[in-house]
This record gives sequence, C-alpha cells and structure tokens, in this order.
Amino acid sequence: MIQQLHVTDAPWLAALHRQAFEKPWSAVSFAEILALPTTLGWALMPETTPRPVGFILLQAQGQEGEILTFQVAADHQGRGYGRALLTQGVTVARQLNLEHLFLEVAVSRRRAQKVYQAQGFRVSRRRKNYYRGQNGPEDALVMQLLLRAELS
Repeated sequence: MIQQLHVTDAPWLAALHRQAFEKPWSAVSFAEILALPTTLGWALMPETTPRPVGFILLQAQGQEGEILTFQVAADHQGRGYGRALLTQGVTVARQLNLEHLFLEVAVSRRRAQKVYQAQGFRVSRRRKNYYRGQNGPEDALVMQLLLRAELS
C-alpha cells in the first residue's frame, strides 16, 4: 500500500536513508523538506510488513519536477516496490501537468538506472564529481522524463 508522507515520518525516513547513502539526510532535513508546500512524498508499506520499506520524495516547481530522493530497503529490493513508488511519482507529476521530471543518480547505481529507464527516463547529461564518497568523487547522471508529448 502506498501512503502519503508527512513531517512526522521524518525519523524513520532518516533511518532508512542512512542504510543506503554515505551522506544521509537527517530527520530535521526530512522534516524541513516535507514541510515545504512544493514537496510531495509517498511511502510503500506492504501488507506483510509492520513498517514502510521504501519512499520517494518529489518537488514540483512551476512546470518542472525533481525526484529528490528515492529508496527501497535493501532487503526488500527486487520485488517491484521501487517501480511502484516511481510510478506513483510519475503519475502525480502528470496530474500536476508538469512538463518534465528529472533526477540525479550515481553512475555506479546501474540497477537504479534500469528502473528509471523502464519508466521512460533518459540520460540528459553527466555531472562530473557530483557525489563525494569514501571511494572519492563520483559522477552523476541527470535523467529526465518528458511528461508532455508535444515537448518530445
């Protein structure tokens, strides 16, 4: 089941974010972002688990949307949960009549790139040394999805 996120979800969002990102967002950061009127987010809570296993945050400004962060817990990946969350974000972006949706993804995260490509996202450019990690700087791919046929 997909549920809308609220500011009160910030602590568990930060805990889940810590599992996948070297520089995770804090609970305060999540709360501040969720408090913005331009931010939308959803959690995925399968009926078989007592807690959410993934989330997606989207920011809509003008005619543009950005996926700010998106994660499925490692022990729940490969079950279609990421696809379901991404579909939710894309569906709402279309309902908001956004022209396009974009995101950044590390070049090493090939599995995530495949999920995005399956939804129609295409690489629009590369940002050199965008991420800083334990293994040094890493490039990001900026991926974009055109949401209106007349723009393609």
